[in-house]
Amino acid sequence: MTGKEIIRALLRGERVPRLAWVPLIDPYTRSGFSEPLRSMEVFELQRHFGADLYRGCSGEEVRYDSAIKHVRTEWGDGGILDVYETPKGRLREVHTFNAASPYIPFPTEPLIKNWEDLDAYLCLVEHSEVFASHGKCEDVIRRHPEAMISAAMPDTPLAMLMTKLIGVETFVYMHMEDPDRMKTAMERMQSKNVERCRAAAAGPCELFISYENTNTTCFGVRWIEEYELPCLNEYADVCHAAGKHLLVHMCGHIETVVARIAESRIDGVIDVAPPPTGDCRIPGAASTLAARGKLFGGGIECNTFLLKDADLFERHVRDLVDSIPDTSSFLLGSGDAVPQGTTEENLHRARRIAHGA
Repeated sequence: MTGKEIIRALLRGERVPRLAWVPLIDPYTRSGFSEPLRSMEVFELQRHFGADLYRGCSGEEVRYDSAIKHVRTEWGDGGILDVYETPKGRLREVHTFNAASPYIPFPTEPLIKNWEDLDAYLCLVEHSEVFASHGKCEDVIRRHPEAMISAAMPDTPLAMLMTKLIGVETFVYMHMEDPDRMKTAMERMQSKNVERCRAAAAGPCELFISYENTNTTCFGVRWIEEYELPCLNEYADVCHAAGKHLLVHMCGHIETVVARIAESRIDGVIDVAPPPTGDCRIPGAASTLAARGKLFGGGIECNTFLLKDADLFERHVRDLVDSIPDTSSFLLGSGDAVPQGTTEENLHRARRIAHGA
């Protein structure tokens, strides 16, 4: 069976002859390799390491209408300034690249700093239009028919606000001050996100991943239950209505919400991390999700990937696989992204373990 066939079968609840191998290999991973891998297209890099699931596609895009003026300035030191002129006022944000994160910039000045900014941001949302964008997905599927090609779904409004647009501290204070106003804002954001999901689900990809970075340390158990999971359920409903599936990237602390995640309508979780990156006890969590017919992917912790002793790395991975009571719903992969500095040998050995060697 090809990797695509194995993942299709797993999503149908069928048994397969080997583990699926689903590491999150991205430009951050690639930046730690020497040439020629360092210059390889990310999809070719995923094929090089035998991944059954490819990441890096999106099935939709958002554009602003004529009411919005957006100007981007790159400062040359890794900083990027974005300024938005909206009918409700001006917004600005700064993102910064650094050596530790050369492809995903840190939000060093949040877009939303107060209630006035939130109103302007909601105006920005209202003046945005969603378009299907399936060309890249179609091309990657054509070039890599052996793999399951996934496309990204949006974060939920809670994750967008807390980790990207406002920041944890300011969000908490604003929510305490006026929870109803914040809830209404998230509902308006979710309406646009569902549009985005529909546009993506209409494309050729069979599997979608929301890179939510679910984390009780940041979001809290109650807010995950109240705000995050209901939105993810809506995304899953959109996917299912189109005959597609949804996994959610949950690389943070999720141990205390595993049972609630298992009750949701998503098809599973992926890139789940044990301590210290996450807090998940992998065998128990995998069993909890499997009991509700959901897939569980990840398990190899970032520091394990960075081991220089390949034999020790292999023992860790074999111990992980042996600890899973029933691997019929388990996908072997990375806990979060495969880190910069991972050796080629470690990735090849993990793939061989997944293949039963």
